[in-house]
Amino acid sequence: MERATAIRCDFMTGPVTALQIITDNFVLAGIGSYLHTLDISQQRSISCELVLPCRCIHGIRAFKGQLESSTLAVFGEKSITVIDFHLPAKKTQSSAFDDETSKNACSVTSKVDLTEFEDWIWDVLFLGNEKNDNLALALGHNTVILWNWKQNQIVEKVTCVENCILYCAKFINSNWDQVLLAAGTVFNEILLWAPKGQKSESGQVTVLKSLKGHKGVIFSVEYFHQKQMMCSASDDRSIRLWLFRFENSSAPSELETPLELWENSSCSCVGVFYGHSARVWDVRLLSTTLVSVGEDSTCCVWNYNGDILQKFKGHKGKSIWSLTVDDKERFVVTGGGDASVRLWYLSSRSERSNYRTHALQLPHTPPGKVDDYPRSVALLNHDEIIIITNEGYLYLYEVEEKRWLTLQADSEFRSYTVMSVAHTKQRCFTLGNIHGTLRIFTCRDATCKSNWVNKDWRICNGKIMSVHWLSGTQLLTTGLDGEIKLWNFEVVSMHLECCGMYTLPVCKHRWVSAAVVSHGSLICGDRGGTIHLYHLGSDCKNPSQSFPKIHGKTGVTSICFYGDNIYTTGRDGCYRVFSHDAGHMTLLNSYRVYKGFEWIDRLQIAEEGADFFVFGFQSSDFVLWSVNSNQKLIQIPCGGGHRSWDSNTKGDNFRFVYQKTREVIVCDTKLQQNQVKLKSALHGREITCVRFLDAREDGCIILTGSEDTSVQISSIKYNDYAVKEMSCIEYLNGHISSVRALCLCPSYKQSHDQKSMLMFSAGGRAQMLVWRLTVENSTSLVTENLCSFMIGQIKRKGRTRMWKLQQIKLNPETRFMDLSSVQLTRVWTEFPDHLHVLASACSDAYVRLYIFDEEKRDLTLLMESVFHEHCVLKVSTLTRKNKTDSELYILSAATDGQIAFWKINKENISLIVKNRVESRPEKVKMERTFSSIESDIGNNISNSLREQCDMKNSLISASNTCDTDDKQEARSDLQYSQYSDDSSGVCYEADGIHEDFDGSLETDSVDKEAMEIMRPGFVLSHHQSGVNGMDWLHYKDDDFLIASGGDDNAICISLVQFDDDVIRVKAKGSCLCAHATEITGVKFLSPSKLLSVSIDQRLILWDLRVNSDHIQVQQLSCKFVCVTDISNMDILKVDKDRFTVVVSGEGLATFEVHVQTQCE
Repeated sequence: MERATAIRCDFMTGPVTALQIITDNFVLAGIGSYLHTLDISQQRSISCELVLPCRCIHGIRAFKGQLESSTLAVFGEKSITVIDFHLPAKKTQSSAFDDETSKNACSVTSKVDLTEFEDWIWDVLFLGNEKNDNLALALGHNTVILWNWKQNQIVEKVTCVENCILYCAKFINSNWDQVLLAAGTVFNEILLWAPKGQKSESGQVTVLKSLKGHKGVIFSVEYFHQKQMMCSASDDRSIRLWLFRFENSSAPSELETPLELWENSSCSCVGVFYGHSARVWDVRLLSTTLVSVGEDSTCCVWNYNGDILQKFKGHKGKSIWSLTVDDKERFVVTGGGDASVRLWYLSSRSERSNYRTHALQLPHTPPGKVDDYPRSVALLNHDEIIIITNEGYLYLYEVEEKRWLTLQADSEFRSYTVMSVAHTKQRCFTLGNIHGTLRIFTCRDATCKSNWVNKDWRICNGKIMSVHWLSGTQLLTTGLDGEIKLWNFEVVSMHLECCGMYTLPVCKHRWVSAAVVSHGSLICGDRGGTIHLYHLGSDCKNPSQSFPKIHGKTGVTSICFYGDNIYTTGRDGCYRVFSHDAGHMTLLNSYRVYKGFEWIDRLQIAEEGADFFVFGFQSSDFVLWSVNSNQKLIQIPCGGGHRSWDSNTKGDNFRFVYQKTREVIVCDTKLQQNQVKLKSALHGREITCVRFLDAREDGCIILTGSEDTSVQISSIKYNDYAVKEMSCIEYLNGHISSVRALCLCPSYKQSHDQKSMLMFSAGGRAQMLVWRLTVENSTSLVTENLCSFMIGQIKRKGRTRMWKLQQIKLNPETRFMDLSSVQLTRVWTEFPDHLHVLASACSDAYVRLYIFDEEKRDLTLLMESVFHEHCVLKVSTLTRKNKTDSELYILSAATDGQIAFWKINKENISLIVKNRVESRPEKVKMERTFSSIESDIGNNISNSLREQCDMKNSLISASNTCDTDDKQEARSDLQYSQYSDDSSGVCYEADGIHEDFDGSLETDSVDKEAMEIMRPGFVLSHHQSGVNGMDWLHYKDDDFLIASGGDDNAICISLVQFDDDVIRVKAKGSCLCAHATEITGVKFLSPSKLLSVSIDQRLILWDLRVNSDHIQVQQLSCKFVCVTDISNMDILKVDKDRFTVVVSGEGLATFEVHVQTQCE
């Protein structure tokens, strides 16, 4: 029999390291080894070709020929190739990767074989001649090569006297006899020299000029012939502008400057620009501006005076790596480390000058009212502004006509007035005063803007705290003592009728700050930051559900609904999403816009949910943020959010009105996005973990966790051009540090028609989050945040305040390194399907085991072991079925190179689960759980506590066959925490709030003498150091294969036999030099096939042959992975012989692995 195997890369994305604009509608992007063609008009990739195998593309240079095709030099690292690029003719349906016979919308023809040179290539230039057969190459040690690419011959090689390391290089002029090289060195200098220049006695070319001034290495050099200027970007975060003066040449008259003029030229630094907060990578000179990109993920547009005209901040994470500008200087295209490609439209005007402001002067000052000033302002529509003054004067100002209309002059509304506008076609607004009077204004005749009528109602005794229009005919008011009234208003008859009365729970600032009616429920947010839900038509005046202080102490600012979801915003810098079903709200997710944007005042959802617009204030500026494009659309300095303001959009015209220093200021600008996203973003930092969520015929869904503290859910599928594209379905944030581990477990809500999974995400700062993911199709899913947990949290008895829950002693040094989970019912069928076992590997040398109750959203710590005494790197759950029952084992691996086997006892888990259920209070509904803590050991411990400790100590079975030293035998390796079921949450039933909090902490005492010395059932020594990859597979009967890859570059496989409580190794094999660097992932495909991946960027398929006492390991196939710093790998079985593999690191790649058995 013969085994035929194939590994094929079918998708890859990562940092965009090269860009080139071809014609007006196409952009070429170098990502890894692949050349992508992006269509600007369609905003998608239309072709993808493998151009530099096993290398990364760093540059693309074009020799413009006919309109239908272009000759391109594509280079990266030490290699270069020349291709013919043909523009698209029509759509086809074929694969884009690794298939030389396939033809995409754009075709690429290789003109020369891939050629490798002796050093790093920094720049390439097509030399100007009719044959177009010579290229000039600038190499990494200040060497220039003249290369005839058609004959693949080096014609000439020239070296500079300053033979130092270069960090960048740029050719000036296009004729070989006149070529000049501007070389940026590691010694902070720019060296100008010509290959045809004067040579020294050693035959090396001397330097014409040396430009000094930077205090860091030079990353980019650019020369603009028309202005006779050069600019440079450096490690010192600066951009320097250099002006050259040539003798007998006051103005540039030719396209190139002859070499003899360079020899007698003078140069001076005419500008040093600072504006980037990190290193500057690249810069381009234009006719009126210059453009730079840097490590701060910012693209800056400058004028030649050093003023920043535009700042483009759309890329996530760190670094924009590539930059290109179209020939007509209309737009720039940037490629980032987040794998996205974005197009930005240029403007010669400053962003601060793109809006017009003017102040309104009140029409007249009444006699004796010299100190009158505007108190509140609102926009009735785009053209009409409503202003109420401190003396009770109400004005309407028509912006276009510049006409004032006085609607009232009433001293009853002086000093205090609340105002609300009904944002409907009916021109209607209302005022409320300190005496309990509600006055509604409406315009009878739409054609006559001055035909206003009003009517008063005395709705309460005392001050009206707030008033809100819920629709054109319904409004809500809040009176003293939290009295909420819901009103129906008939516009024509001016009739107001109360249709509901409710009570706001007691709080410091007891009034409604935002409200909405949705699906038979009234949802209110108060000034104290709490969300309340009331059932309309119910006799109960109290809220049926509340989320205390969910937006902090500073208040809820807005509530809106879209579809079946409720969206709330607050001054805590977050907007939150709730599901609303059958009169019950469930918190699905929380989103923070960006750091420093803490005051979110309003959320507006575009049609069909195409974008989310966030209105708020950052410091003293008003900000309008687009979530989809990840950028500020508008930023207006106004003094901050502590003022009356309003805004309105009409087409692409945006009007912002605010009150400042006793004036009403109107600001007008254009609401237009200057960004086009040509390729979607991934993560802004390294991807640390990856998992497959779902796979269907039309694509797959993957989960990725990153150093940027987020979890992204993405779909990968073919587009209309048969090119695989990745798009973000959901972006989950909530972690305060990097996400290191992800694991999935079936949810108890999963059915045949709907896939629902639990996702556990964990990482730095000892933090873990639990999510439920419900897949609707390959591009849509519903996410729900079930639980948030931190090691070291302390719970308080009874009801407590949310901000006090933050005053807890955390363990910021501990990190979750790995997670593994299993649904208990899949191990033992007698358990309910909402219980899950979760094993975690922690950096503080502990292996921790939890039980998660999905129904109660409760995470309970069952055990923790410090057996390894080293950082635990990997953990896995192993299920074994014996003749009578199933067994559950936990496998843990650490930096000591050992793999420990822990057996979990079913009977004791049953007792613990039963005790937890019986001791749980029935009236408190929990939505957040907290772990127990270890307390000081007391001498007077109750007998019941001792019995519980004895019961829990038998949870993990010990084996007498495990050899340990005296120090281990004298130490208690396993410690349990008494976990109380009395906790505090964020969601309370109306009749079930406990008020018995006595201010004391619930602590647990564990008698060490009552605990047995616990050890794992078996320890397997595999590596000399850390174990970074671990996997297991059932071989046959009671035999299991255990594979691991470690820091020692080795792969080890053991055949382990389970016999009751005895575990022994039957056979063992290894490959000590499996990879060139540490191995970061191993996965079994079958009992005879194993995959491994390493930081050396190789994906290797191994053949395993198990003999009686030895396992033979032999390499079958090897594939280069374009992803650098590989961190993780996951596999998904497609059919019997076909698997899909995903590899993550500085980017992401998927592979198809096909293993087939053939007869000889």
